Amino acid sequence: MKRRLLSMILVFALCLTLMPMQAMAEGAGGNEETGDNVKTCTVIFDLNGHGDASQTPAPQKIVPGSKIQTPDYPQVNQETEDGLYFFDHWETKDSQKWDFSSNTVESGMTLYAIWWRYCEAHELVSMDGAPYTGTVEYRDSNGDTVYTFKAKGNSDNYADYVCDGVKPGTYQLYIEGKNVDDDVIVNRGSSSSKRQIDLYHVNFDANGQTFTEETKPDDVLCYNARLSKDLKVSKPQDPQAKDSSYVFAGWTNGPGADSGEFDFSRSIGSKTTIYAQWEKLEDADSVLVTVERSTIKKGSRTVKKGQDYKATLTPNEGFELPYHAVMSSYKSYTYVTIDGQVLDAGKYTFNCNTGEIIIPGEYVTGNILIHTVPRKLPYTVSFTNNDGTGTQESILVYGTNGGYDYEKDYGMTYWIPVMPECTITPPDGKVFDQWSNESHPGDKGNASNMNLRITGDTEIYPVWKDASAGEYTVAYDLTGCSFTGKTSTTAGQDYTTTLQLKGDYTDPITIASVTAGGKTLDPSEYTFDEDNGVLTIPSAKITGNIIIKASAVKGYHVNLQKEGNGTVAASPELAAEGEKVKLTASPEDGYEFKGWQVVSPAGLTIDENDSFTMPGEDVTVKAVFEPVVYSGQCGPDMAWTLDASTGELIISGTGAMTSNPWQNHRNLIKTVKISDGVTSLYYNGSVTGAFSFCENIISIELPAGLTRIEADEFRSCTKLTSITIPDGVTYIGNRAFLSCSSMKTLTLPGSVTSIGVSAFASCSQLADINFYGIQEQWNNMTREKDNDPLRNAKLHILHHSIQYNANGGEGAPAKQIKVTGEDLALSTDVPVREGYTFLGWATSAAADAAQYQPGDPFVTDEDTTLYAVWKEGIYQIAAAPENLSFESRLEGYTELPEAQAVTVTNDGNREITLNQPAAENYEIGVLSQTTLQPSETATFTVQPKSGLATGNYKETIHISGSDGTSAAVEADFVVKEASIDPPGQPDQPGKDPENPGGGDNPGGGDNPGSGDNPGEKPGDKPEVNPSSPAGDNTSAAETKPSLTAASTSKAQLNAAVQTGDNSSMALWISLMLMGMLGAAGTALCRRRKMNR
Repeated sequence: MKRRLLSMILVFALCLTLMPMQAMAEGAGGNEETGDNVKTCTVIFDLNGHGDASQTPAPQKIVPGSKIQTPDYPQVNQETEDGLYFFDHWETKDSQKWDFSSNTVESGMTLYAIWWRYCEAHELVSMDGAPYTGTVEYRDSNGDTVYTFKAKGNSDNYADYVCDGVKPGTYQLYIEGKNVDDDVIVNRGSSSSKRQIDLYHVNFDANGQTFTEETKPDDVLCYNARLSKDLKVSKPQDPQAKDSSYVFAGWTNGPGADSGEFDFSRSIGSKTTIYAQWEKLEDADSVLVTVERSTIKKGSRTVKKGQDYKATLTPNEGFELPYHAVMSSYKSYTYVTIDGQVLDAGKYTFNCNTGEIIIPGEYVTGNILIHTVPRKLPYTVSFTNNDGTGTQESILVYGTNGGYDYEKDYGMTYWIPVMPECTITPPDGKVFDQWSNESHPGDKGNASNMNLRITGDTEIYPVWKDASAGEYTVAYDLTGCSFTGKTSTTAGQDYTTTLQLKGDYTDPITIASVTAGGKTLDPSEYTFDEDNGVLTIPSAKITGNIIIKASAVKGYHVNLQKEGNGTVAASPELAAEGEKVKLTASPEDGYEFKGWQVVSPAGLTIDENDSFTMPGEDVTVKAVFEPVVYSGQCGPDMAWTLDASTGELIISGTGAMTSNPWQNHRNLIKTVKISDGVTSLYYNGSVTGAFSFCENIISIELPAGLTRIEADEFRSCTKLTSITIPDGVTYIGNRAFLSCSSMKTLTLPGSVTSIGVSAFASCSQLADINFYGIQEQWNNMTREKDNDPLRNAKLHILHHSIQYNANGGEGAPAKQIKVTGEDLALSTDVPVREGYTFLGWATSAAADAAQYQPGDPFVTDEDTTLYAVWKEGIYQIAAAPENLSFESRLEGYTELPEAQAVTVTNDGNREITLNQPAAENYEIGVLSQTTLQPSETATFTVQPKSGLATGNYKETIHISGSDGTSAAVEADFVVKEASIDPPGQPDQPGKDPENPGGGDNPGGGDNPGSGDNPGEKPGDKPEVNPSSPAGDNTSAAETKPSLTAASTSKAQLNAAVQTGDNSSMALWISLMLMGMLGAAGTALCRRRKMNR
């Protein structure tokens, strides 16, 4: 207590000490006189309780009436208990802000520093409906982070992010690295307002597929911060699946295709997943058609490449016809892309009023995207009379740019561009002043142009003002028409207005009545020009407010449809009930008009003059056009047909073409096919060839028998992209392909020897020439002037000369031609040279080793000379016998045919080393010796392998030796299908029943009596098998049956009965039954095969 009292006393004493000092300071700030008697005053700067005292600006002595020199601003204080402060400006004692640029000093004064406390900023952030956890920043206009917030707790679904010490100013708010508000204003004060900011993730799901890295859509963060609302997600580019057999078909709300198309115009209010839908292309030649903001009402989602695509589109829900105009690649217009490349607007047709689209087949080369922009449904603006009388007809208001500005960030922008004239009669003593938006009273405009922005159906009311003397209102009561005159007039002036028809009404417009000052005027007292709709009321008849009543005749529409190609019209298209309507139909080339069909109403009749009487309702009629198939003769033995629906021209027959009657329909021709019997094409000797100026031809198949292409034959076929000239054509005439400006590939045979003047002039896109001849033939070809594209294109020589040089020998093979990309089997002819052995072929005359052997495949695509490679001395071997024939066996055989020996002889004059032979189906014995001197021999054995299936085994067994020597033997062995023996024809198991013993004797062995001898009697003991090895006295009765045999021996069964061997007899009976069943099964299978 004593300490506290002592402190108070010390403070009091200090104040008493400072008071005189302050008074002295005040006196110092007063006026003074210098030694020169110039009067001055002093300005003192006071930091006013903040800042560093050492930074206090020095006092300034100022001549009264002068400006103060601007002092340096004091630095910011360190943070104090009540926060951080910053200097703002200087003020006088009476709180007036001092302006150093304009204020002057009149006497001594003190300026006080004014400080502001830095703010505490708050941002309440929610992510996907839950408190946000992440980064919140204020950045400056350069995007540099100035302040970073910290989370200080949660409130409901929001996290409270706080940053203290924020200097008042304008910042950009960044959340999770995204600029969600670029105009955050922090005002002076203790804290900023707590704004609620909602953020939602939008993810794109590949829905069973995997996006390619190049087309994978980025996930989106939608937000709502203050006035910057970005709660919509922009539609990404169409993605592609890594599995190229799946094609993107659109975005949907759920995984299922029936979950509904995702609406990219709607606001996002929660975490959202958008799913990709895919379609699998079963046919590699088909492409997918995708439509944006519309559906395919008539037509297919796929089309084959090269075929015309035709469809009728209808707008999605919330939109209506017509479509916006066609333009190349602009989001607010209708356009088409093929595999992502924009198709020029002039290359297809799109009817904005009906949604009909036709894309010619020549452009159908990849997946089609049709970007449509239908008109968004309008808002309705209705009017209240606001104590007046009468009504004002409602108006429909479409979005900016006619309702097509669909893709703006904030959705559709609807403005009322021009307000209608007021047709409501004002209360007595009032006249119309202006229109007002009832829901936004501050949004007002004049009667001629309100420019009012609306966001939905809106009510507008008239604002009245007191009428001046002689000022009268003009009100209208109109049906089926509108007016362009003013809604007020003054005494002493004629009043003129123009009446105009409205949408569904037709002439004539009839004036029902005109009243002025409460008096109905006689028609003679005003004038009305029915042709132009101009009504004039003389000033003398205007004695008060005017009311004009008029009406037009209700009209009904004629809606025209068509099937096929042609144009249709109706006159008039809007007709009154009972009025006559005339229809016209004009088919395009390739189509004929077949008649009219009445779609609605039922019972309407179209007469023979293509006319009908308009009923009291709209009429819809359809014109039917059908494609025509043109045909005729174009040579004595030649006919042609042109199908207008496909554009295919087929020419068949034999001999010379003598005319081209399809020229009258040349714009229909897309493909041409000419049969091989045609030997020449039509040419009139001037500038007209068979297909001159057929500008829509994209492909041509020429006949094989053609030898010449005359002048101008394909001149100006501007859509022809490639042509293949058949082998045998020797001459291409002048201007034959002049101005084929789309031609990229030309294929020529080696038979062409001459190309005429300008034959390929103006073929500006020609890039590749495939020449099926050798370089020498191309060099020797005559190419006349003005054929620059032939020089500029890349030449591919596709035939190559392979020549043989005997290199000192004789009998080199004839020259061969190799085709690029195809292997060539080298000639099997072999040259000879006395005293030398041919080793093979090489590409160098000096080679001592062969690179190729006769018959080898040759793969090099260039002209080549092959040289024979020789070795001095004769290296030659021979094998005998040249053919080995082995006895046949039944399937499942266990007894192998006897092995046969082959002898190899050195027929040359040099030592030879042999290689061990090998075979696929035969066992090859080891060579008796491998090194042979001249005339020496070696042997080896050949025997069929066991277990071979049914078939004929013919195989060449090669014997090779050193220095390229070789020989061969042919082996032949047959394995037959097993079968049941006929009665009385027993066989040894596994042997061929037709030749069971081998050799030449059908009875087996060399003994005609062996086997089942017809002379044997029951009970005789079977003979010993003469073919058994020495010492093996096994009898036929003792021979055990083989389970692998195809049939059971009747003799063996008899032997079992004679010996009384019950077990053997039972076994043989079982085997016989099994054999019979197998035979029956085999016969049944054969019968079925025959029946097939």
